[in-house]
Amino acid sequence: MRRRCCLRRPLVASLSLLTARDNTSTIADAEGVADFVEEHKASFVSIGFPEDFVEKLRRSAADLRVGIDARASDFGRRSASTAALRQQYARGRSVVRILDAMVSPHLERSPSKLAEWRTISRFARLSAPDEAVGPPSAPVLVVPPATPAPIAA
Repeated sequence: MRRRCCLRRPLVASLSLLTARDNTSTIADAEGVADFVEEHKASFVSIGFPEDFVEKLRRSAADLRVGIDARASDFGRRSASTAALRQQYARGRSVVRILDAMVSPHLERSPSKLAEWRTISRFARLSAPDEAVGPPSAPVLVVPPATPAPIAA
């Protein structure tokens, strides 16, 4: 359904195209338009806009703001979780090094058991996140191929 505009030209001309480049600017523009349009609400309703269109615009801007805030909060939690995982990973590696110093001397007489211990006690490398792509995510595990146990001759 096409609306026939019967608004005065100066009023319509003052609603220039919005050039927001980010969500915060879009919210500010929507709130500014709502403030402006509220003064001329009767004119907009007379050409077919619903009675509550200004309230809907304000609600939409508020919903967008809530979404942006939630995304920022999630990003912060995700970054903190990634840092905590890296710290736990480092602690685990140091514990395995201590265990290795205690276990390896006892397994030297059994080459197959020593090879098995070295295979299961090896940590997968953590790859660094690609910062050019976007925000950091959880660490990515890169599992090296298992080395085969030596063949007894």
